[in-house]
Amino acid sequence: MDKLMEEEGLKFIILARLSVIVPFNVSNYVLGSTSVSYADFANGTLYIMPMCAFMVYIGTTVSTIQEAIDGTHPASNIDVAIMIFSIIVAVIGIVWTTVIVKQILDKEYARQE
Repeated sequence: MDKLMEEEGLKFIILARLSVIVPFNVSNYVLGSTSVSYADFANGTLYIMPMCAFMVYIGTTVSTIQEAIDGTHPASNIDVAIMIFSIIVAVIGIVWTTVIVKQILDKEYARQE
């Protein structure tokens, strides 16, 4: 696994940072115990910026969604389009992450055999 982290460390860090399931402190601990380079760690951590922007957007639309459900705030077509687009991007991100991790692990398993 250390050899894989030396070669593909940046990809793993990006995927770990984009994961909403694994908390940062857990991924920091696990990544710190591998041979991933500091440069890969720092560069990979920069990839959380889009996720942070997305979370801020979701936080600002939650009240809008609740108001739309209650009927107190009519959602405009642009609001609905942005919400649908956000859901599609999230699903694509999950599928993309799964495919990339599977490719990396398949490559490592083939190399070990």
